[in-house]
Amino acid sequence: MRRVMVSAVLVAGVWACGRGGPEAALPQPRPEDTFSVAEPREDLPAERRAEPAPGNPAGEALDFTLPRLGGGEVRGASLAGQDVILWFWTPSCEPCNAEAPEVARIARQHSGEVTFVGIPSKDQVPAMEAFVSRHGLADMPQAVDVEGVVWRHFGLPDQPAWAFIDGQTGEVELVLGEMTADALTKAVEQLAG
Repeated sequence: MRRVMVSAVLVAGVWACGRGGPEAALPQPRPEDTFSVAEPREDLPAERRAEPAPGNPAGEALDFTLPRLGGGEVRGASLAGQDVILWFWTPSCEPCNAEAPEVARIARQHSGEVTFVGIPSKDQVPAMEAFVSRHGLADMPQAVDVEGVVWRHFGLPDQPAWAFIDGQTGEVELVLGEMTADALTKAVEQLAG
């Protein structure tokens, strides 16, 4: 059974306030911040924990349909059986802005191996469109979740956040916080492996 084991990098408040920048060294990922939706981490403080909403087992992770940025819609059910990475971001989030260029690069590099889908929220469509344009994310589908429906489905308290969904097993791993390019690449390779 394939299992994605990735670490969350929880960015300190000083980073989120602009200390450092995309070029600054990020803290090392911490293995203790990785957990499965099927087995939420009870030992993490509430502000660092993501748990599925009641009645939402991991097998329902792709049970959503949202408008697609640029037109059309993103149907989660159409991704069933594929290795999928959901990236939860907002346009005003500094860590999201910092990691976006690497997310775009890694998504292009691994196209055909895994499917990346952005899930922007907590802002309006024009700000989301500007973010996608600024960071070269136009090739990556963006499922617009203005009301946070899918975010609540995954029990996500904040952004950035990630859901790694194994297409064979349906297992979902959630990661809270910014990921370095190396950590994301490793997670993609493990998921696709």
